[in-house]
Amino acid sequence: MTATRLLSGLALSLILLLVPVSVLAHPPAENRETGNAVREASDATEAQAEVGSRNSHHPSPGDGHQDHASAHEVQSEQAASDVAGGHAHWGDHGPQTDLERAIAKAGALHSVAVHFPIALVLVAALAHAIGLSSGRPGYAETVRFLVWTAAFGGFAAGVLGWAHAGPAASTEDGIMAIHRWLGTSLTFGLFAVAAAVEWHRRNASATTFWTMNVLVFGTALAVAINGFLGGSLAHGGLAHLMGG
Repeated sequence: MTATRLLSGLALSLILLLVPVSVLAHPPAENRETGNAVREASDATEAQAEVGSRNSHHPSPGDGHQDHASAHEVQSEQAASDVAGGHAHWGDHGPQTDLERAIAKAGALHSVAVHFPIALVLVAALAHAIGLSSGRPGYAETVRFLVWTAAFGGFAAGVLGWAHAGPAASTEDGIMAIHRWLGTSLTFGLFAVAAAVEWHRRNASATTFWTMNVLVFGTALAVAINGFLGGSLAHGGLAHLMGG
């Protein structure tokens, strides 16, 4: 019982520490580069607009300068829009067909769907820790319901994540690559957590007990980390919160 209380106490402390971690995030290099690209595109657009304005007062045969400025302005605005979306790529060349564009559009729901499995996994870990600490068996059924719900919700969020980010680009690395593959592992790993809970429920032993504990608390940590990475990709962490 002493070991169980110690384990549950450590788990509760870990969960409490994980809650504010995303608030303390520093923006990754990808987001700083994204912000610079957006600003550069905006500056280019303004400069070309000024050129077009001057040419409108001094027209020339063919007015080629205005045409060039307008085309460049459209390209700059498109580049700024693509970069500001959080993922400036969908593979190496972006969505090319109508089907790929439809998939990419559906992937925008990833940022909404992913919050549910994150919350469910963290609450499952909290309920499991309380159950271990209090010794009340009723919490086991709560944990069981939460992990199964999280597994199906996580699968949906993972599929939408791939639709949102698209195929991995040949140059992809860093935070985006970690977020992609850790999220993919969790998409299927959550079912392993649910299976471990079922295993212990049907065959209670020291092996099933510790397997379940490691998977429940380890998955909660992995989900929190990947949620932090996803938030950094989307918002730039502390810089975003402070309006930087």
